[in-house]
Amino acid sequence: MKLVDLSLDEFISWRRVDKDVSFSVHHGDPVVMTVSPNGNDAQSHHISTVSEPILIPAHHWYSAETIGVASTIKLVPDDHSEDIAPEWWHPVPRDKAR
Repeated sequence: MKLVDLSLDEFISWRRVDKDVSFSVHHGDPVVMTVSPNGNDAQSHHISTVSEPILIPAHHWYSAETIGVASTIKLVPDDHSEDIAPEWWHPVPRDKAR
């Protein structure tokens, strides 16, 4: 289990996990967490301490930030590795005209 503190100034930037990871709010305010399977499509989840954990599948991108003042999130397992995206990167929807 890996615990990560989020605050008004601290968030989880876009990153990709190498294996399936369970994401949940361990303590504090609700969190908005966004997952992207391919860097184009993305789905946001609002989760709190009473929510079921969200599964981040292997090789998917995710980001997270507190909706309140402070939150602690729990990532399981703690032995996963993450590729952190460049600071400017975020999922970009496909051009629907094609």
